Amino acid sequence: MIRISCLLDHVLPPAALKPILPGLTLKEIEKRAILQSLEQHLWKRVATANALGIDKNTLRRKIIRLGIKQARPQKKSYQLLAISCQLLAECVICFIF
Repeated sequence: MIRISCLLDHVLPPAALKPILPGLTLKEIEKRAILQSLEQHLWKRVATANALGIDKNTLRRKIIRLGIKQARPQKKSYQLLAISCQLLAECVICFIF
């Protein structure tokens, strides 16, 4: 008689039966995968959805359900950066002439 335990050793090696990321829930693994893909695709949701093989609306619902939020600099940071770049450019021009 063939037992399931005998088949598993031949079909799946023992290493394949170990958890992929021990201590993490499936929800946390999904969240990490989506977040990593979003960052890899510069938060472009259509490109991310295509890479993950899901519809863009499914991705949108998962982002909401998993509480994924993009860390964006505040508007003031952009304004300060623009001012700093402008001042730097003026200094370079003054130094050259």
